Amino acid sequence: MKNQYKEAIIRYFEKLNASDPDLLEIFADDVQYVVPGDMPVSGTFHGKEQIMNMWLSFFEQLEYIMVHPEELIAEGNTVVVRARGEAKTKTGNDYNNLYVFFFRFKDEKVVEVFEFPDTAYAETVAFGSRLVRSE
Repeated sequence: MKNQYKEAIIRYFEKLNASDPDLLEIFADDVQYVVPGDMPVSGTFHGKEQIMNMWLSFFEQLEYIMVHPEELIAEGNTVVVRARGEAKTKTGNDYNNLYVFFFRFKDEKVVEVFEFPDTAYAETVAFGSRLVRSE
């Protein structure tokens, strides 16, 4: 089953990179998607509609994005992915973030996702926030 889960996640990223709307078919209807941090797209999202709305609000900042999985580890019903993003913001900046994803499966569908980007990088490059170091 582990290899089947890994193959499903590879197909998921292929569909994401192709802007294929069928990419959501991998998710259970009651999927939970968590993006930690204080970014405009951080939070806990329930169901496919909330996830799509979160993605669309993020994609509004970008000309394009590709997410390249570089390492996949499967254990039990979980697949962990280390990935590299390649994107350009609408302001012309390169946005090449690093990610770790945890995908948890149940009955051959993803029921839980944790996405860990470099949030400081995302805040400054994608959302134009200024981070100030305390002294």
